[in-house]
Amino acid sequence: MNKLLLIIGILCSFNSYSQKANRFSLNPWENVNGYRFGAGFKESLELEASYLITSYPQNDPGFGGMIMRVQYIGAGLEYLRIGNMNVFGTKLSYENSFAFFSGQIASDFLFTNDSTQVRIMPKIGLSVFGYITLYYGWNLNLIKQSELQPQEHNVSLQINILN
Repeated sequence: MNKLLLIIGILCSFNSYSQKANRFSLNPWENVNGYRFGAGFKESLELEASYLITSYPQNDPGFGGMIMRVQYIGAGLEYLRIGNMNVFGTKLSYENSFAFFSGQIASDFLFTNDSTQVRIMPKIGLSVFGYITLYYGWNLNLIKQSELQPQEHNVSLQINILN
């Protein structure tokens, strides 16, 4: 009986010694940063360049499949051509990408020599795992008396390049 217990004990200990300690971290923000470049055109030209921090998973188990979810926070600069005006701006954005679908909420501060505008832009789009996204969005202009009135709807293509 003692030999049987010894054999069972040895077999059970093989499993515990063969496993390595995982360095699994519950922190989703793993220092995977990058850049976003975007262009949109419907009634006016819009160009964007932003710096991104992401929750793109590198080491955590369970990620990387067909339903991978990635979050992006971006800050950048914009250029718009509205009529004959050259418009510059700053942009803050939050994007949530879920495999083939993506959503974004962004806020802009636009300015020229004569006028300013603040807008909020919710967008929905089709994505290729967050790398390339085709968005359809709405521009909610918050300053109604401004000369800068970008179009109400926008179609844009964004490319995310991660380090």
